[in-house]
Amino acid sequence: PEQEHLVCVASVNIRESGRFLLMPVTTIATALGLFRRFLRVVEEHPDPHIAALSSDQPPSTAHQQAPSRVCSSSSSSSSTSTPVETLTDDAESSPTARFFLSSAACLFLAGKAVEGGRSARDVLNCVYHVFLPEQPPLDISEQYHQLKDRMLAREQVILRALAFNLYVPHPYVHVLQYAYAIGATWELSQLAWVLCNEALCTSLQEAMFPHCIAASALAMAAKRLPTTPPQHDAMHDPHWHHSFDTDDAQLEHFEVVLSAFLDDPRLQRLVRAE
Repeated sequence: PEQEHLVCVASVNIRESGRFLLMPVTTIATALGLFRRFLRVVEEHPDPHIAALSSDQPPSTAHQQAPSRVCSSSSSSSSTSTPVETLTDDAESSPTARFFLSSAACLFLAGKAVEGGRSARDVLNCVYHVFLPEQPPLDISEQYHQLKDRMLAREQVILRALAFNLYVPHPYVHVLQYAYAIGATWELSQLAWVLCNEALCTSLQEAMFPHCIAASALAMAAKRLPTTPPQHDAMHDPHWHHSFDTDDAQLEHFEVVLSAFLDDPRLQRLVRAE
């Protein structure tokens, strides 16, 4: 569905922003988990106040009419949205920037909750660059301060929507433990780690437990590296993953979802410059 594609695009943008900011992998994974969980709560929450606050609707028409830093020419049409204004327009009118504020707020919040926190300006500037790579960094202007205020307000909305529960489990520890248990080679362990990173940008993060993601990543990595099998005999058993509480259906679901994500040129184009 197109909605899931937009969420995946925002997730990739969060990950790339975290990499630009040199954040630890666990902090980026926490930001991705908070983002997914917040969207689910907004969708399911019965309180209309939370849903209203989560909208990207500007607080006033005066903000929409503020002068643009990027397009300051007086001859510009008043109906043409500038990049900064597009990021604060209603979600319905700017789908490519639909989750800009939530993405920035989740990344900013994850830095506080885990480690490797960055300043609000750094996070906002970096996420802005990822969403609009052709544009220069944000100037310290009235529009910048308004955008920053909206990001900080969104952070409070996320905290309230998640009931201040910022714990996000990660599959990384499981990957290392399982790889050691089966005697996996360095190449296999490395590829499984990469697949876990990719999986966290998809719906798999909420659809599967972290230990299932880890086992499925190892299984998928083993298929892609048939010439470097693990040294341990455990993986020669076709049902080795049952020892890690992961069944065949979960392996298949993981591979289907992640393969679709990896084969989507619209998403991979976002990380081409990595």
